[in-house]
Amino acid sequence: MSRPLRIQFDGAFYHVLARGNERRPIFRDREDYVHFLSLLGVACQRFGLELWSYVLMPNHYHLVIKTEKGNLSRAMQWLAVSYAVWHNKRHGRAGHLLQGRFKSFVISEERYLARLIAYVHRNPVRAGLVERLAEYEWSSYGYLGYGKGECEGVPREAVLRLFGGDGKGFRSAVQEYSEEEGSLLEDLRHGVFLGSGDGLERLRGLIKVKAHPEKPQAKALVRGGRLEDDVERIRTGLGISGEAMEQMKKPIRGRERPIRDALIHALWQEGRHSLQEIGDYFQVRYTAVVNARKRGAAWAARNPRQQRRLVASNDK
Repeated sequence: MSRPLRIQFDGAFYHVLARGNERRPIFRDREDYVHFLSLLGVACQRFGLELWSYVLMPNHYHLVIKTEKGNLSRAMQWLAVSYAVWHNKRHGRAGHLLQGRFKSFVISEERYLARLIAYVHRNPVRAGLVERLAEYEWSSYGYLGYGKGECEGVPREAVLRLFGGDGKGFRSAVQEYSEEEGSLLEDLRHGVFLGSGDGLERLRGLIKVKAHPEKPQAKALVRGGRLEDDVERIRTGLGISGEAMEQMKKPIRGRERPIRDALIHALWQEGRHSLQEIGDYFQVRYTAVVNARKRGAAWAARNPRQQRRLVASNDK
């Protein structure tokens, strides 16, 4: 299995996630949490990182990081190895502490960055660890929201500017954020970029990625393209005529349209276009396009021949 695609450039923002091997705890007690945070502070100094947010959970952690240099992989590798060696020695264990390599994606726009920071900080509440976010000690919420304590590497004033410039605005945004709002991670493109289509095009101008045959993410990222062009390519792969395609763009209530649903799913699965953008193209609301995508995925699973044709069209 090939390694995941890493996009690295100076001044990039990332969401970083790492889990314990077999989802087992990586923080067993207070000393574990404290030591990890001390190593994270060293990493910020050594590799020139800005830590815009963090949440440490018993078996995983979330970081929102800005890199001055394109060195995320080096920094995260050092952090993971340093903590794993210390943790294993302290607890008398051997073997991998973390589940494979860390996961990450780039965030290029402030509105996505602000929403991601709110989303990340709500993890302790979603997991039922606390009822109030201010009660959770192992995140940057208290420092950002109330100025409590010190968080090395966290540029508080810069983060708060995303929320109106003060802790109250930040607290309100985090407390009011709901996963039911729906679409934050639907705009995750190719599994490596969170943002709009325009943001993705700007990203292509900042990086150089070679399309490796074993990394479909790289191939899709390099290829780019307008939604209309991708529709044309996929509808040809599915054997849909131009006339039938025009009919699919007209909203009709109460009629099953499995081929249209499969096309919507294929467009979304490629990662270049958000469900909102796809819904606008097909003239349906966000909820309708979400449901169509789910039906399309189920239909493709029941029709493996058509699924193969979809895969073949994606490889062109």
